[in-house]
Amino acid sequence: MKKYSFLDLIIDVLKETEFPLSANEIWQYALDKNFDKKLQSYQNGTLTKTPVQSLFACIYRNLNSKNSSILVVSKQPTKFWLKERENELNLVKSKNIEIQKEESKFRERDLHPLVVKFLFESPDFNLYSKTIFHEKSHKGKSGENEWIHPDIVGVHFPFKDYEDETFKLE
Repeated sequence: MKKYSFLDLIIDVLKETEFPLSANEIWQYALDKNFDKKLQSYQNGTLTKTPVQSLFACIYRNLNSKNSSILVVSKQPTKFWLKERENELNLVKSKNIEIQKEESKFRERDLHPLVVKFLFESPDFNLYSKTIFHEKSHKGKSGENEWIHPDIVGVHFPFKDYEDETFKLE
């Protein structure tokens, strides 16, 4: 009987999925589908303490070999796909673009009222905060104004720590 290796696990996972996956996603899928139980090292009771790193190393060993069966389809995050399914990649990309368009119905700024409320009501923060509209501010040369225009600013006044004399204005 052939030993079931990390490479076999990777190939089985990528055969079943509809989208390219990262090493972490491959391992999570393998756990969900109990592919990890088939691993020879699992059966011997010697499964590595860092299976994702072992899986990642196996992928890169395969990528560096002449008969590589895996492709890198994106970086940041690095996602992998099977060479035998390369012709499906354009279809997958178009589906992925449609999904991303559906997911991007909200803009970051739509969450600002919620974040401002949370920052004010949370005892951990207790911040007075406000959305800053950087479109209205003066911008400098390219690269000159990095991080000058934050989206939300906040301030905390530790009134509990002030002396009574501080509050008396005479």
